[in-house]
Amino acid sequence: MIARKTLLLIGLAPHTQQALSEQFCVNNDFTIEYAPSVATIKDLRLRLQIDVILIDADSLPAAELDGLECHMEAARLNAPLIMLSGEADAAAMCDLEARQVGLVMKKPFRFSALFRKVWSLLQEFENSDAASFKLGPYQFQSSAKLLIDPDGRRIRLTEKETSILVYLYRSPEQVVAREELLRQVWGYNAAVTTHTLETHIYRLRQKIERDPADAKLLITGGGGYRLVA
Repeated sequence: MIARKTLLLIGLAPHTQQALSEQFCVNNDFTIEYAPSVATIKDLRLRLQIDVILIDADSLPAAELDGLECHMEAARLNAPLIMLSGEADAAAMCDLEARQVGLVMKKPFRFSALFRKVWSLLQEFENSDAASFKLGPYQFQSSAKLLIDPDGRRIRLTEKETSILVYLYRSPEQVVAREELLRQVWGYNAAVTTHTLETHIYRLRQKIERDPADAKLLITGGGGYRLVA
């Protein structure tokens, strides 16, 4: 079974947003998140693992597109993107492609073509160096559930361990309350308690800390946890 991917839609008109959401969710392949503009990415506190981003370049001011990389870095989003544009001018299309890693898809388009492009870009990204990011001394490949230390040693993570690290990574240097972390990683499951979370944190520290009894990367404090990354 292929894991469901999370698609972030930015700046799309409501009717387009609804139509694409319905199409992408037909086979339960995607979870859809929304942002009205590039500037609101960080304000929305997107702590999920975003796998691919779809942007309507025509609906956003040029200044927003120019600042896209900075906004993504501030929100700690590391994902490939597709820009939708009605620009017929080849030079304008090249200019859009030069702004970010990813591709530009010209309007109008068939959904089947967009769907293929999304999956193709996802596979290309997940097999590239860009799919990993720095987490302390490690390279963290969240899609592969893998940490690689400076010596090249590979540390396998469980799905929950990966989700914990991703969520904490989206909250740089902030303490995330235990209850919030439980909701985000396990959902609203009454059978899951803070003891479950503490057990996962303990096991995670055994994998990533030089001295698990004196944690330097995954810190406890203020009723929750924070990641020093």
